[in-house]
Amino acid sequence: MKHILALVILTCLFSKTTSQTIFDALSQTSQEPSQLILTVDLKSFLRTIDEEPYFNANLSLPNSQGDTLAYNVKIRARGNSRKEICYPPPIRIKFKKKQLLANGLDTTSNIYKLVLQCKSPTGFSQMVLKEYLAYRIFNCLTPASFRVHLIRVVLIDENDPSRIYERDGFIIETEEQLVQRLEGTIREKPLKYADPLEDEHFLRFSLFQYLIGNTDWALGNNHNIKLVQRNKLGDVLLIPYDFDYSGFVNAPYAVPDERLPIQSVRQRFYKGMHPTDQQLQQEVAYWKEKMLMIKNVINNFELLSDRSRKSINNYIASFEKQINKPKKIRQITK
Repeated sequence: MKHILALVILTCLFSKTTSQTIFDALSQTSQEPSQLILTVDLKSFLRTIDEEPYFNANLSLPNSQGDTLAYNVKIRARGNSRKEICYPPPIRIKFKKKQLLANGLDTTSNIYKLVLQCKSPTGFSQMVLKEYLAYRIFNCLTPASFRVHLIRVVLIDENDPSRIYERDGFIIETEEQLVQRLEGTIREKPLKYADPLEDEHFLRFSLFQYLIGNTDWALGNNHNIKLVQRNKLGDVLLIPYDFDYSGFVNAPYAVPDERLPIQSVRQRFYKGMHPTDQQLQQEVAYWKEKMLMIKNVINNFELLSDRSRKSINNYIASFEKQINKPKKIRQITK
């Protein structure tokens, strides 16, 4: 497992923040996935998923020195469709700033999202691992992306310790840490026609969404997108998240928007930037340089089953064929 993490770190480098966060501490542990143990009133938590109240919980997790630290946290259910479909649902964890400070950690990044394996069968474990890889692929294409770290969550009922749920998943870095890296701020208002999108990143974002077969995003209401307004340059970067409705993940509950001319999420449909010939030529050259790195990240990820690896390699190969044909990719992006 160690050499998997080392490979990803070497191939997808990022600038570091000056203060270490919970995410940094987990990322610097010697093992991935890291184990998080959450003890909570599980019965009440699972009964009130729709209302999303916060529950007191005890959390233990490793730090960068290999020690196990205990925190008193609050957790609640999160997610839209997954909150209704998955059991247990994805989780939002809120750390107490006083405890973070006592452990020498950053206090501005204190609320984290956990994406968890949707249900117990092995197939759902593979799906969350594939979604994790989708984030890693975008990491390799640009630092303007959410970083993720693999976790193994153990949920324990405080009233009945024999009642346990174990789920594979990943933790996502906070928006605060993202904008600190990118020297910007989160913009809440949707884009207007005249807003200055950074063209190179917009095209990279668009081709990435096409690569993974993801149409579950929209600029009109910032659906599954965070807008980062860069302070010095004044332009806007699109940061994608939530890829479970992509063809790359191919979750059994995922269906495309009925307004699109596709019948399955495995069918790609381009809905991004329409570049000039010069912009597209430069970006395709960049992608050709990165394709080997992308395939190495996939093929060196040992937690994937042979079946999952074969499926996503075939899916990636069909995209690579398209970008290797100038007329074809020009037609797609018009």
